[in-house]
Amino acid sequence: MKRAVPIIMLLALAVPSRADTPAEWKLMKVSDTIKAYSRSVPGRSILDLKAITVIDARMENFGQVCRDLAAYPQWMYLCKDARVIKQFDENNMIAHITLGFPMINDRDLVVKAETQIDLDKARGIVRLSLVRDSNVPVGKGVVRMPEFSGMYQFEYLTREKTGVVYSYYADPGGHTPAPLVNAFSKMVLYHTLDGLGRMVHQAKYVEGGLKSEDRVIFEGILRDDNKVRAILKARLMEYCRDEEIIDRAVRDENIFNLFIKGDGSLAQLVFFSWGSRENLTLAIQQILKIHARQYTRDEGLMEKIAGDKTLIDAIIDGKQPGQRSAMEIINSYLG
Repeated sequence: MKRAVPIIMLLALAVPSRADTPAEWKLMKVSDTIKAYSRSVPGRSILDLKAITVIDARMENFGQVCRDLAAYPQWMYLCKDARVIKQFDENNMIAHITLGFPMINDRDLVVKAETQIDLDKARGIVRLSLVRDSNVPVGKGVVRMPEFSGMYQFEYLTREKTGVVYSYYADPGGHTPAPLVNAFSKMVLYHTLDGLGRMVHQAKYVEGGLKSEDRVIFEGILRDDNKVRAILKARLMEYCRDEEIIDRAVRDENIFNLFIKGDGSLAQLVFFSWGSRENLTLAIQQILKIHARQYTRDEGLMEKIAGDKTLIDAIIDGKQPGQRSAMEIINSYLG
């Protein structure tokens, strides 16, 4: 694997595919910075968990943190020790992690981190899977976790903002009651992201990011407007099915500049729409308000276009049988 890839993608809170239906997830906690979700799976009493956040830090800083395995106990909640068992390259490895739980014995696990790079969307995914035949001995008084899977995903929002998604399922084993497991798992989810958000601002990781090849490669991509437009389109098409209106939007200089040179509020709104159609609707409304300037200077008409629910549904869901396309609806306003 080339090191040129931004290491945001190293260890594993974006956007899920349509197969990962947001409606399956229940919003369980919202803070100023983190939204956490859970879902039940038939036949299991332990929940799947996922959280989404935006952290005010450059993407390459996350890579510096994630490579520093020995420092994981400083930010990964309940982590007592973390060490590399086998290093395939700097972005892929097998690691041994020990977790210290209150009220029950310590747990440990051996996990394989496999990194998938998606430069077309300026993001990376690390899938974490349990290694069962590791030959790593279990310490005295420690219980080896029988089930674990997880994923970290990092996504460029602006040069100074990174979207992060963290999800996992973990069975600690033993005779721990499921309600207790779920309660601890929710705390792990929230506090791990909170810790990561603090860690990326430490001087050594900021300085390391400035010197990294990741920064050079990533900034090179950002200098190519055509590549950035293609990334923006690919991202928006994950949420929306009307390609014609998305094409028009990414060619709109006002929208493009707001995404790339703005304060990140619009990109953040789109990113947070992962968990909510309501949030996605708000994001599309903002985009329509800006894009409507391509067609009219009438402020009242712009507001009508941006507030048309049928239009927004057509953008998100695509043209449905017997219904008008998004551009047909816009043209109906313009006469």
